[in-house]
Amino acid sequence: MTRVALLPAGPDPFLLAYWFRNYRRVWAQEVDELHVLVCGQSDPAAKRYIKEQAGSAYVEFYPIRLDHGMALALLMATTTAEYVVFLEDDAYVRRTGEIAARFHRLEAVLDVIG
Repeated sequence: MTRVALLPAGPDPFLLAYWFRNYRRVWAQEVDELHVLVCGQSDPAAKRYIKEQAGSAYVEFYPIRLDHGMALALLMATTTAEYVVFLEDDAYVRRTGEIAARFHRLEAVLDVIG
């Protein structure tokens, strides 16, 4: 059973760098993969920086800003994982174990957590 985290993101490389640091420090070990779709970033240096900050995450760039639903649909197309968590680039998981606990509930008894 594969667990994936999907992040539709805006173009701000510094916001993303902070998000990736939080991810690595707090909950990276709770998912098998992280897929990120960065929308609206075209600067080559900024794209390189984002990729460097992302580490082993799968990062794709889309040339223009997308509506949230379209970005999530494109991200869903990047994975075959059985379990998915949708994330936001302006929201942070603050406690280790929280993502794992939600996945455990999904795997054990639920279909969806909102």
